[in-house]
Amino acid sequence: LSFAIWNVVDEAAEAARQVMRTQKVLHGLAHVRASTLQIELSTQSFRITGEPAHLQARDSAVARREQFLELIGQWTADDAAQQARWQALRQLMAQRLAMSRRVESLRQAEGRAAADAYVATAPLQETRARAHGLLDAMEAAERHSLELLISNGQQKGHLLNVVGGSMIAAWLAMLAATYRLIRRQIQRIDANRQQLEDSEARLAITLRCIVDGVMTTDLDGHVTRINPAAERMTGWNAADAIGQPVDAVFALRSEADHAPLPGPLPAVMAGD
Repeated sequence: LSFAIWNVVDEAAEAARQVMRTQKVLHGLAHVRASTLQIELSTQSFRITGEPAHLQARDSAVARREQFLELIGQWTADDAAQQARWQALRQLMAQRLAMSRRVESLRQAEGRAAADAYVATAPLQETRARAHGLLDAMEAAERHSLELLISNGQQKGHLLNVVGGSMIAAWLAMLAATYRLIRRQIQRIDANRQQLEDSEARLAITLRCIVDGVMTTDLDGHVTRINPAAERMTGWNAADAIGQPVDAVFALRSEADHAPLPGPLPAVMAGD
């Protein structure tokens, strides 16, 4: 789940950068269109009126268009198809700007008639159509790229939902299985404890019923149980005897001289 999230976030960050780049290209192309139209209108107005103010407006539009064309070239540097269209567009814009300057030169030197005659023979309509076709193609490519980014983002989001839901379901299943396992283990422990308690109770009853003296010890030789017959024989009651060394509770002595004798426990523990 962590890997899927990291992958989606990383791709989302890259997609966001691509979306920003695409939006910049579309914005730049819109400015190129507007500047190109301004150049055409200013050139036509100067051809008709001869007023220099129209040339100033044209030159300002040319500067803006060149600025955005340069930026578009940078933004599409990693797209070979767009770069090819951009190069063709730059050549067309340069060709049309040369025509505009030719109109300017003829209008200033020979008058409107000469400028009108040049316009009638120059390939203005053909280059305009080609330029708009390249702009349309670049915009269409960027919009298609934007649609792909949105579609891929939606698919990645769906994938994340599926993976996340699957992981959560698996995690809940593991929790449920663990709970059942622990529950069975607790029940088994409770059953074993109950069996041990029942065994202890039966053993205690058995010891009390035996007429012979019986004591049990742990591995260190300390008394753990003593029945009533052993209490009478040793003089120790159960409360005092439990936990004491067996040799202290059941002290053996020689019949001849009453000297202390070793108990049988060490030999039993040694396996003799």
